[in-house]
Amino acid sequence: MLTREDVMACVPRLRRFARQVTGDSDDAEEMISETVERAFRKLHLYRPTGEVYSWLCRMLQNRWIDLKRHEEVQRRADALQASPDLDKKSPTQVAALVLELVRQRCGELPSGFGDLVLAVGEEGLSYKEAAEHFDIPIRTVMSRLARARQALRDEFSLDNYE
Repeated sequence: MLTREDVMACVPRLRRFARQVTGDSDDAEEMISETVERAFRKLHLYRPTGEVYSWLCRMLQNRWIDLKRHEEVQRRADALQASPDLDKKSPTQVAALVLELVRQRCGELPSGFGDLVLAVGEEGLSYKEAAEHFDIPIRTVMSRLARARQALRDEFSLDNYE
């Protein structure tokens, strides 16, 4: 069974890894503290399929990625709120601007992907109707939509955060 001592024994190696991931000593120390605290709370979830160190590294790296994504979303939200043009527009106008931006990004997606997103999302075609319209199998419709939506999520940072 994993103990707190096992976790603490990995801290020196984890410190080097944290500095590589964050590029900053202060951020690294903060990430180590969060990782160790989280590991203590999650000791019961550890499955002895690999090294404790690897488990801790994955935990630290995932938390760092989440933190950076959250900061980017917050930065974009702050920039959007600070935009003087949007302050003068009604919610309907803002929605129209966002829709126009999505349409533009759909045009930049690989061939056929953006048209498919707009056909299903904006025109309201079912997957079956879209498959018939574009003359492709329904599984291809589903696959392309999933990849296109993921690309748009990445572009607009629409990840769900806890």
